[in-house]
Amino acid sequence: MATVGAKSHDDKSLHEDEISKTPADPTLAIYLEFASQDSQWKDLHTKRLLRKVDWRLLPLLILMYLLNFLDRSNLAQARLGTLEKDLGMKGTDFNLATSILFVVCLFCSI
Repeated sequence: MATVGAKSHDDKSLHEDEISKTPADPTLAIYLEFASQDSQWKDLHTKRLLRKVDWRLLPLLILMYLLNFLDRSNLAQARLGTLEKDLGMKGTDFNLATSILFVVCLFCSI
């Protein structure tokens, strides 16, 4: 039994030595700090991080959605007017132009 206790003591001191050393990789240091915390601390900081992400992304996403809606409604209104006749469009030219516009807008927003 004394050997079992000594072995667990050695394992514990080995583990403490690994934790006390500062890793060369800063990502590993952040991970070790995060892993050593309890679940309540992790939940709190996860909630704070998600709130920050929401506050930074949501206004941009709302603006993009609004502009997309305005573009679609303006194009439909222009088509009802004389857009196709003014630009000399025939057949599916309008649909092709609209598709290209939205693909370009999508890649510009990324």
